[in-house]
Amino acid sequence: MELTIGKFASAVNTTIRTLRHYEQLELLVPVKRNEFNQKMYTRDELKRFYNIQLLKSLNMPLDEIKQRRIERIKRTVRKGTCTHR
Repeated sequence: MELTIGKFASAVNTTIRTLRHYEQLELLVPVKRNEFNQKMYTRDELKRFYNIQLLKSLNMPLDEIKQRRIERIKRTVRKGTCTHR
């Protein structure tokens, strides 16, 4: 699955503006690009998006969600199993 920002926004019932906001906050940054240099959202971003939505539904602020993600990446790097791009 690889979707452009508009198709991804439609698929998860959100706005392009929300996705760009998450990207600015470095919560959801697509790493793949297509032949036209458009950012492509994959299953990894889909999982991350739903995780963000879950944590938001538990009233967790976006800055705390970001901090949790940073800590998770640090733990993964320390273990030597990082696949984060």
